[in-house]
Amino acid sequence: MWPAIINRATHDRLVGLLGNPERRPANYGRPRVYPLAGLLRCGSCGGKLITYVQPRQGRGYGCRKDETFVCPGRVRIAAEPLEEYVSGYVIEMWNSPRALNIAQSDDDRMKRISKISSEMAQLQEQKNEALRMKLRGEADLPTYRAVTRELDAAHDQLAREHKSLTSEAAMPELPDPSLAWEDLSAVDRRALTEMLVDKIIIERHPSKIDKDGRRHYLIRAIPYQDPEMEAERLNAVHEARVKIVPRV
Repeated sequence: MWPAIINRATHDRLVGLLGNPERRPANYGRPRVYPLAGLLRCGSCGGKLITYVQPRQGRGYGCRKDETFVCPGRVRIAAEPLEEYVSGYVIEMWNSPRALNIAQSDDDRMKRISKISSEMAQLQEQKNEALRMKLRGEADLPTYRAVTRELDAAHDQLAREHKSLTSEAAMPELPDPSLAWEDLSAVDRRALTEMLVDKIIIERHPSKIDKDGRRHYLIRAIPYQDPEMEAERLNAVHEARVKIVPRV
C-alpha cells in the first residue's frame, strides 16, 4: 500500500470542503438541456443521436461514432429546424384524445411517483455508501466506478419516469402550449414532448446511387436563400427523414 500523502484529519476537511454545495456553480452536474436529446434514434443503426456544434453548420444532432462504429449512415440533421418541426407536432397533438387521456391524473400514477421517489433516494444512499467504502479502502477504484455507473444509470431512468409522470399529473393545469411555446424553457419543452413522443427516428437524406457509384440527393440538401423556398425544402426533408413514434 502506498504511504499516505495527507493525514486523516486533512482528508476529512478536504472532503467536507469539496462536497460543500455552495462552492459549486449553479449548473454543476447539469449539462445543457436540448429539447430532443435522448429521444432521437439513427434510422441506419438504431443508436442514439447526440448534439454537436460545427462552426459553419451550427448546432445539429448526429449518430454517436464512439458507440456505433459500424453505422453505415452516420446520420446528421440540423437541430433548430428539426426542433421546430417536432414542436409543431407536439402543439398539434396537445388537444388530441390521446393527450387528454394522458392528462387524467389517477391514484395509480401518484402512488408510482411516490414509489419512484423512494427508490431514487435508496439509490442515492447506495451511491453514498459506495463512496464511503472507497474512502475507507474497502473498495478499489474500478469497482467503485462500475458500481456508481450502474447506480447512476438506474437513477437516471427513474428520474426520467418521475419527470414524465409528474408532468402528466400537472397537465390539466398547464395552458395550451401553442399560446406560450416560445416562452417555455428547453426543460419544459422537453417534458411536454416526452409526454406525447416515445422516440424520433431520423433517416438518411433521401438519395440514389447511379451506375457510376455517385450519390444524387432526391431532395435538395443545400439551403435556399429565399425564405419561402427554404421553408418548403425543410418541410420536404423532414417529411422524408423524420418518423415520430408516439407514446402508447
